[in-house]
Amino acid sequence: MSQAAYHFDSLQFVHDLENAGIKRRQAEAEAKAISNVFAHYLENMASKADLHILETRLGNKIKMQSVLTQHQIKNLRKDMESEFQSVRKNMEGEFQSVRTDMEGEFQSLRTDMGGEFQSVRKDMEGEFQSVR
Repeated sequence: MSQAAYHFDSLQFVHDLENAGIKRRQAEAEAKAISNVFAHYLENMASKADLHILETRLGNKIKMQSVLTQHQIKNLRKDMESEFQSVRKNMEGEFQSVRTDMEGEFQSLRTDMGGEFQSVRKDMEGEFQSVR
C-alpha cells in the first residue's frame, strides 16, 4: 500500500513539551518515539487511492463470480431438465408395461371367470332339468 501523506512536526512537539516544563532531552526522546510510531502506522496505512483500487478489484471479482454463478445455474437447469425428461420417459415406459401386464391379467381373469360361469350354468341347467 502506498504511504499516506502526513507530516508530524517533531520540532514543534519538542517545543510544546519544553513549554510544558519537560526537559529538552526527554522531549526529544518522546518526539522520536512518537515519530517512529507514526512512521510505522503510516507505512502500513492504505490511502484513499489504495482503497479505491481495492474496491474496483473486489467489484470486478464479484461481477465475474456473478456471471460464473449464473452460467453454472443455467447449466444445472439444462442438466436437470434433461434428467427430468429421462425420468419421464422411463416412467412412461414403466406405466405402459404395467398397463400391458394388467390388461393381460384382466383378460386371463375374464377367460377364467367366463369358463367358471359356463361350468356353473351347465351345472345349474342340469339341476333345473332334474327338478322339472
